[in-house]
Amino acid sequence: ETVGTVLSISNDLVFNCLVDQAKIEKNGLGKSKEESQEKLLTRDASGRLRVRGKISQVHFLPRGDTWSVRGGQLSVMSNDRKPRGLLSKDMGDAIAAAKDEVEHCHAAVSNAETKVDKLEGEHIQKRREWNTARRARKANDDEMDALIERIDQIRTEMENDAPDATADTSVQEGEVQQLEEELEKLARQRETFQKDHDQRQPELDTLRSEIDDATTRTEKAIEELQAAETEMTQYVETQTQNADALQKKRDRIHKYEQKLQDQEEECAEISEEASTRLAMARKLHHFLHVFENNRESCAKGDSVEFERNNIDPTEEQLENIQPPPMDKGVKQCETRLSRIKKRFEEEKARAVTFDETKEEAYQAYRQAQDEMKEKTDSCASLGEKKDALEKDLKSRRKRWKQFRAYLKQTTAIKFSELLGLNYYSGDLEFDDQTESLDLKVSKGGTQSQTKDVKALSGGERSYTTMCLLLAMGETLETPFRILDEFDVFLDPQVRKKTIQSLIHVAKRMEHRQFIFITPQDLTGIKPDPRLKIFKLRPPERHSQQAGGLTQQTL
Repeated sequence: ETVGTVLSISNDLVFNCLVDQAKIEKNGLGKSKEESQEKLLTRDASGRLRVRGKISQVHFLPRGDTWSVRGGQLSVMSNDRKPRGLLSKDMGDAIAAAKDEVEHCHAAVSNAETKVDKLEGEHIQKRREWNTARRARKANDDEMDALIERIDQIRTEMENDAPDATADTSVQEGEVQQLEEELEKLARQRETFQKDHDQRQPELDTLRSEIDDATTRTEKAIEELQAAETEMTQYVETQTQNADALQKKRDRIHKYEQKLQDQEEECAEISEEASTRLAMARKLHHFLHVFENNRESCAKGDSVEFERNNIDPTEEQLENIQPPPMDKGVKQCETRLSRIKKRFEEEKARAVTFDETKEEAYQAYRQAQDEMKEKTDSCASLGEKKDALEKDLKSRRKRWKQFRAYLKQTTAIKFSELLGLNYYSGDLEFDDQTESLDLKVSKGGTQSQTKDVKALSGGERSYTTMCLLLAMGETLETPFRILDEFDVFLDPQVRKKTIQSLIHVAKRMEHRQFIFITPQDLTGIKPDPRLKIFKLRPPERHSQQAGGLTQQTL
């Protein structure tokens, strides 16, 4: 396909301008470089490359690079512009690739460090060899200078001895010849050493450059080490601060322990006082028990005599009396104790003074005791039910808040994902206090966000509303979704992308049924087993109008 066949332009003037200026009918589009070249590249009779049809250049995914044929030669141009990012783009592959690249970089650094260590060792060895050769060369130069001086000396002696023609010079000539041979040998050694030096000079320069690189890396490592030392200093300072804070907490714990010790001493005093009060309560309980026994005896008609010796309990009787469980506060118990004492005295006086009302008083006492027990049990049962209901209410409120936060987050993510299908981005803000919902929408790659939906155009507002309804429908899990005339205010390009996005979303949600109602034309959409198109007959009031719009259901 070409750019002209993909674009849907209703204005003929705009279409002709794009054809003349942008050459949209000559720019091809392909999914990949290999696929587009396989379909479009051919060779003529002379073996030169050419492109089928009137296409001059081809754009292909994923980065928008282009290739073309010029003068029978294939040329490829890369797209330097960064692709537009989406809010819902998956960066997992990029992160994995970055991690792999970091691992490769670490491996390369390790190999480079190993190579640097090896080169440093070789450099030291070559340096030693070069110093040894330089010393040998100096020794050869010194020896050569000595030989030249010796030759000059012998020649001077020969010149001085020239008048004596009868002298025998064979010994001196032999020495001269021997010295000349040694001189030639030293010259050859010097030439050999010079050639060896010239041959090893490039290798020496390479080693020097590698040493410089290793020095640069070492300096960088030293800088990183200094940075690490700085971080270590900060860590030590942090640890010192933590130690100071820990010491303060220990001091506070010591104060709390001192307070706890004081509380224990106070509790011991209270326990001692409680023991005294317990002995008094046991004695009163014994008096009450004796009084009830005497009243029962009176009810039976037996004579009862109240004497001090018969009422006072022994130590063994007091030890056998166990206190009842303390379910109420101290003040309530004191109040109840004083009330029991008062009632005991009143009943004692009535039992002594009024013998004829003993049976009635006993019956009233038993009835009051039963009512008190019943009320106590009822209060305890109601208290348990109250605690259980409060605990259940707190648990339900907590789960409800968690569920509400999850629904808000899910709706916002789905809304942003649906906006990303049309290269928009946005977010939802739920205000639980005012019970309101605010939308933030940004168009294309712009960073500014629009909170006022009225500031958007009609098509943008329709698309945003559609995305909001789909996101909320996904959260509510409604089995049916119906959108009526959702594309009335959309331009052709946005309408095409919107319908494709809706079809994609609907097919992906197989557990839901979508019904889209539109008066626009749907001839560009192909039905399949999962996509049905029902075209309704026009209403009778429009049946006689030629060219009238018809309503279609997708």
